[in-house]
Amino acid sequence: ATFLRSVREAGSACDVTLFTNDAASPDIQSIFNKFNARWHRFLPVVDGLSSDDVARQAFQTAPGLGRLASTLRFRIFRSYLMGESRHTYVGWADVRDVFFQSCPFSRLRSGALHVFSETALLTLAHKRRVYLEWSRRAWGFDCSDEYETYHDAPPVNLGVVLGARSSVLQALDTLICQLERCGGWDQFLWSKLVYERTIGATAHIGDDDAAVANLCANLDVE
Repeated sequence: ATFLRSVREAGSACDVTLFTNDAASPDIQSIFNKFNARWHRFLPVVDGLSSDDVARQAFQTAPGLGRLASTLRFRIFRSYLMGESRHTYVGWADVRDVFFQSCPFSRLRSGALHVFSETALLTLAHKRRVYLEWSRRAWGFDCSDEYETYHDAPPVNLGVVLGARSSVLQALDTLICQLERCGGWDQFLWSKLVYERTIGATAHIGDDDAAVANLCANLDVE
């Protein structure tokens, strides 16, 4: 509800699609009703998994389910964009801790992918144990990391990505492929791909003046 309110109060002229694993929840239904939303069940076809497997595993972020499971929510985003959306500019956001302070689509560069830092204060060097070492230990990351080449930069927030439809689809394709090939925590791998320019992006440092704010990193934002 906080996210949807921020979209409305920021003056954004956009459609919002909520992805949830519990649409029958009375709390979620009350949000749908408040904003006059329609809902339907939507799942991609994934080789080796039933629709129930996809529904159950898609929004779990804990390690241990395997590399295929870590790609499922991004496959859902991609399938939706391919089959349901005809918008010129699109994106995804984690509605639990991201909100808009101004219309996020008003500052996008044509054709570019836009990403946002999780925090401007802590770098990837500060978060090595969480990003790189945990990715290796718990998520089975086994590709070259080159961590020192970008560890002075802030983490890139996988919880909010915006851009032209073609650039977002290309980014999703790359992320899904790399998760299957290398393993690793998706948030770490996303930062790695952006800073290595495997995914081209225009990065914006998260601060109080940005269109996008992160509740975890910007606690003083009103």
